[in-house]
Amino acid sequence: MTSNGRRPRVPIDVNALGYQIRKAGLLPAAYRGAMGADVVRHALANRRFTRNNPAFAVPPLEYLFETQTTTDLLRFQLGGVERAQYILRTAVEHVASETLRICEWGCGPGRVVQHLPHLDSSRRVEAFGTDYSERLIEWCQTNIADVTFAKNRLEPPLPFDDASFEMVYSFSVYTHLSPEVQKHWLDEHLRVVRPGGIVLFTVHGDAYRTRLVPAELRAYEERGYVVRAGVDEGGPWYTTYQQPEQVERDLVGDLDVLHRHLNREGAGRVQDVWVVRRP
Repeated sequence: MTSNGRRPRVPIDVNALGYQIRKAGLLPAAYRGAMGADVVRHALANRRFTRNNPAFAVPPLEYLFETQTTTDLLRFQLGGVERAQYILRTAVEHVASETLRICEWGCGPGRVVQHLPHLDSSRRVEAFGTDYSERLIEWCQTNIADVTFAKNRLEPPLPFDDASFEMVYSFSVYTHLSPEVQKHWLDEHLRVVRPGGIVLFTVHGDAYRTRLVPAELRAYEERGYVVRAGVDEGGPWYTTYQQPEQVERDLVGDLDVLHRHLNREGAGRVQDVWVVRRP
């Protein structure tokens, strides 16, 4: 008992709770509950956003939550613009070309890729987006102009010729694949970028160690990665965590690494960013 006669609060181990929810097969129910609460939390702001931005194509809210774990429309729009600007800066820095053909692999409801053709008036940008979700691709094809969309499968190939692009990028897609399938996809991304072109991808690195339960942390430290499987690979609940050393050893190999932004312990929920060049 505390001095005021109340029982002290026992802190909740969020990681352990999440692990037990996953183990009990309750992830779908927990997911629906979290999405419902998020819809309510952002309802007023979202109504204001749609009123002030009548020309903006708003995806179904379940598509937003599935791909960015929030239904906040303002965050969807502003975050998409910010990331598109980052992609263009990265492409211009590392690729000498007046016309940039850029493909987003795992584009979801087009949050980022829809902005690429409209941000740089000094050069022509041809934007492409792919995803393995047929319903997301169909929504993008119907609602987003100036971008070419195509469906991919869980495994390669992509429906493009060799050397089709200056850049292929993805955000938080490798994070939902096994290391073996990651390797298949990196090889495929290198196939569809031209020689000298670049591939950008992100992974869950050391900043996510705090999410791991003890058994997972041991595996992460011993072999350099851990996979939360038991669900369909490629989906939001299939999650891979990887040390930078494992990414460099088993995935990147001898490729020229142009940039790596590694977020170490205490850096928050920020994924590691890797940019590599095709020889």
